[in-house]
Amino acid sequence: MFRPYAIAIFFGLAAITQPVLAQQPICDNMLPEIEDNAVAPGRILSREARVHFYESRSDTKKICPTEADACKRKGFLVSGDDILIGPAFGRFFCVGYIAPSARKVKGKFPETTGFVLAKDVERLPPLESKAADWLGTWSRAAEAEITITQVAGGKLRFKGEASLGALDEERAKRGAVRTGEFEGEAAPKWGAVGIGPKGFSAEKPFGKEQDECKVKLRQLGRYLAVEDNGACGGMGVTFSGIYVRLK
Repeated sequence: MFRPYAIAIFFGLAAITQPVLAQQPICDNMLPEIEDNAVAPGRILSREARVHFYESRSDTKKICPTEADACKRKGFLVSGDDILIGPAFGRFFCVGYIAPSARKVKGKFPETTGFVLAKDVERLPPLESKAADWLGTWSRAAEAEITITQVAGGKLRFKGEASLGALDEERAKRGAVRTGEFEGEAAPKWGAVGIGPKGFSAEKPFGKEQDECKVKLRQLGRYLAVEDNGACGGMGVTFSGIYVRLK
């Protein structure tokens, strides 16, 4: 049975009750700004044995996403799978999924994204997170980890490390790997937290200034949605993405 690990790439900090509409029929490896897009927890709920992913529109697949066989992909989900729901396009949602059994191979685990029919998706209410839901080491598909521990005063300590090029042997030999890090303490509020300079929080916009690292994190059950302001490391290094706790 072929079931790819998938990951949602649209995420935000505000819980949404209505789907965000995709401007383009594309569910791809894009990272829109966290303050303009949102992701919500969801679950596959279907009588069908397999809920297939569908292709995005492209030069070679101009009719997608539709239910045409040309758009249907081999990868699929099954009823009960917990997912992340992104923007809607017509009768489809852009969704993502990472299997609970995901394992890193040579420093990364595979990702896919795709549209699924909205009729097979159940939107879940905003999740109320406890401290235990945050704790542990969270991994992005490649080159980023965030460790969260509990400290006094009801706060959590967040420590992140990311890189760009560390999995490229030739680049590593040249010493061309770029790195980034962040660290801070904060108490989550409504399932979200912001790490950055004094006074920064998840509710505040990143702002145009990029002189200090700012990171927003949102706890979504098995998933942790993260975005930074692009000032947390060397050029191209980012913590943005969806993380899971690997077993």
